[in-house]
Amino acid sequence: MLVTTPGQGTLHIRCAADTAELRHVRSAIRSWLKSQGLPVGEWALVATELMCNAIAATTGGQIEIEMRVSPDNRRIDCSVTNQGTWDLQTTEQAAAIESLVDRSGRSADILPSGRGLRMIRALTSGGEVFVRDGRTTVAVWLDLTDCDRSPATACNSSAGACG
Repeated sequence: MLVTTPGQGTLHIRCAADTAELRHVRSAIRSWLKSQGLPVGEWALVATELMCNAIAATTGGQIEIEMRVSPDNRRIDCSVTNQGTWDLQTTEQAAAIESLVDRSGRSADILPSGRGLRMIRALTSGGEVFVRDGRTTVAVWLDLTDCDRSPATACNSSAGACG
């Protein structure tokens, strides 16, 4: 596992697409979040859940995780990239993408499992999926600007209020 902090407010992790890496990745993310004064538990959970999905969907190789915080600590971004592409022609994968990106929650009922994506949707403000050059990136973010407490307080963005 390679962990770097290439710039202020940025964490980059590259590791094998192996569940044995999860606890090491989670530890590195928790330490970095703490150093940034950000919500630790929920964002470590979001990142490792995205990593689990990336491992399950990969065709091998490396997983890359990048976390960024805005200079004013009001937005957190997390992206996870793996080798392989989503087949959006299958109902299951299309529903998973829609569940993450469409905040209405309509597609959550047709997911075969999808509890992790529901949890990610509840803890984030938005999400996108990019497929390029045989790699898939899932990016999520949390906008803390609507919260009336410090950025270190977790924000329940799906309800639009701090919690």
